[in-house]
Amino acid sequence: MRLPALALILIPLVQASGAEAAFKTAIFPFEMVIEQQMTDAGLPPVPSKAEQERLQRLTDELKRLLAETGEYVPLDLAAVSSDIREKAPFNDCKGCEADVARTAGADLSVLGVVQKASEMLLNVSIFIRNANDGSLRTSMAVSIRQNSDEGWLRAVRSLVRNRLVGQEQK
Repeated sequence: MRLPALALILIPLVQASGAEAAFKTAIFPFEMVIEQQMTDAGLPPVPSKAEQERLQRLTDELKRLLAETGEYVPLDLAAVSSDIREKAPFNDCKGCEADVARTAGADLSVLGVVQKASEMLLNVSIFIRNANDGSLRTSMAVSIRQNSDEGWLRAVRSLVRNRLVGQEQK
């Protein structure tokens, strides 16, 4: 009778020891790219105030979702904030955010980009790179037709839930 009781104690310990450590992750602020045809139509090539606020909400939501998976540990990037300001936007630098992530002590860099083709057609993308060498580990995107808090948040939640969770392996 003692053997089953001992097994009940040891099984969770063996399972826990086999679990991989979570990735230390530098999650950079979401960026926005406004397509040329939008600026040709007389619209400013920068996000509106509402879109700037949405970008921040999206970044906060991505951090929360990734932390909840247990696979990622979002790092505080305050110590590299001057590097972020100096090198941003990252969506044009082909992985230079990995250098900043490495400086912050991260295993991975995560960059989100919202690409605005029109007022009602946007793409939300997430790029994950190895912080040590800048190699792209995975990327994902979803098109949305709702330029609102709800549409943007639904997009990032869908990407994390359907394309990311459980996909990363060390």
